[in-house]
Amino acid sequence: TLAEDQQPGRTDDDDTEDEGEGARRHSGGLCSSIGPPKMGKDFTEIFIYLVALSQGLDSLSSLAIFYVLKDDLSLTPSEYIWVSSLPALPWALKPIFGLISDAVPIFGQRRKPYLVFCSLLCGAGFLVLGSLSANASLRSTVLTLCCISFTNAFMHAVAEAMLVERSRAAPHRKSAEMGGAIASSSKDSYVEQVSEEAAGGDFDEGAAAGELIVTFIQARILGHLATAYLSGALLETWGKRGVFLLTACFPLALCVLSLFIEDAETSYGGLNPHFVEGGARSRWDDFSQPSGGLNRLLAALCSRQIWGPLLFVVLLTGTPDYNAALLYYYTVNLDFRPLLLGRLRFAVALSALAGSVVYKQFLRDVHHKRVLLGAVL
Repeated sequence: TLAEDQQPGRTDDDDTEDEGEGARRHSGGLCSSIGPPKMGKDFTEIFIYLVALSQGLDSLSSLAIFYVLKDDLSLTPSEYIWVSSLPALPWALKPIFGLISDAVPIFGQRRKPYLVFCSLLCGAGFLVLGSLSANASLRSTVLTLCCISFTNAFMHAVAEAMLVERSRAAPHRKSAEMGGAIASSSKDSYVEQVSEEAAGGDFDEGAAAGELIVTFIQARILGHLATAYLSGALLETWGKRGVFLLTACFPLALCVLSLFIEDAETSYGGLNPHFVEGGARSRWDDFSQPSGGLNRLLAALCSRQIWGPLLFVVLLTGTPDYNAALLYYYTVNLDFRPLLLGRLRFAVALSALAGSVVYKQFLRDVHHKRVLLGAVL
């Protein structure tokens, strides 16, 4: 302390900044010591695509779930539509899940704890579904399906939030690597410098973000493609319980891999900044409060750039679903076997993959209004 007081040009503000920085290092080290070592940003990006792939691989159990509800529980088509709509509700709450992961950090981290917990519960749900007997009650089956759907939707909402973060940072990644340690300069000046470089045309932000998003969608379609054909063949060979137990391996593998991803820690390791003397507030502090994040979400929904496309998507996807009636027609009237249903699902997934490839190669630079108009027509 005496040596610091004798340093020339040192002020009380510098001492205060050092105290705040020490608190941040202490809390950050405390959180970073939990779990295995991180494997870098490249592995984190690969993990995001693995989550999308796993979402497609989870469709391996869709035919088995259909036969459980149709044969084991003897549901009519109308009852099947009503029951299957309940597990679909959590997917409509994905924006709220993303807001929760931003506003409520766990151990100072906003992504990793949610991914570990949700993937573990999702895998456990498939294990429970595989252990249920053929005469299990409708209530226990629906509750298990809702638990699987909830954790799956939450996990993919967090992964998509990570994808958005990386798509925004993609144009500036090269500049960040060449800039060295950001701590040597102020954050405001760094962001200002990167913004000037992006505005000067050094990076194509839209192309970089679109590349990541299209790759994410393609990974999900590849998962559907890989399991579409196998879903029917495995169902005839292994039965419903074997398919459920095999599907449980995918989220459980993600649970292990999520321990190695790199997660952006919140300020002060999740501690309340009011208890850290002299600590400068980060840009996340305003958003990390639930009320602030909710206000920003509501303000974004009131923007025409948001509610316009959102209304279009709602109208586009709000048509009556005929899949359940078609499945009953295939299996009851036409007597299709699971193997043939798997081949049909393979053709659907292959068509979706072809559409994504065509968009990525030929339509990525076309205005989205023209693409949507042509696709709808």
